[in-house]
Amino acid sequence: MSWDVYIMRVPQDVEEVEDIPGGWEPPSLGMVGEVREVLVEQLPGIVFDNDGRGEYDGPGFRIGIPLPGNDSEEVEMVALFVHGGGDAAGAALAVTEALGARAIETGNGGWLTAETAAEAFNAWQTYRDRVVRGDEVTDTTEST
Repeated sequence: MSWDVYIMRVPQDVEEVEDIPGGWEPPSLGMVGEVREVLVEQLPGIVFDNDGRGEYDGPGFRIGIPLPGNDSEEVEMVALFVHGGGDAAGAALAVTEALGARAIETGNGGWLTAETAAEAFNAWQTYRDRVVRGDEVTDTTEST
């Protein structure tokens, strides 16, 4: 189970994730080689396999980052699949900012920002811990 962060160049005037128009195509973040350079700067020690998948071990967390193997392909989105704890939210924010992009996170389902990062990551960790313990996970919305 991972906390997923999707990094794209979504226009700043899109206030809510739900406001992204259907069929919208994100502009390029750059070529794979350029994106890898940013990842190496922000996540020192990241290792890429022959298929392009990056693995980063941070203090208390691990991030998997699938990228195409061909350095000359364009990248429209970078996905971070985060496992563990620590300051993974800070690492995700650093990558997002270095790419000049915005990120959607799956803890609260909104934009990942300096203001929302800790709460969003904590929400995901709470959910993960409940699932791992086998606690019943229910929808808290009321039905009418």
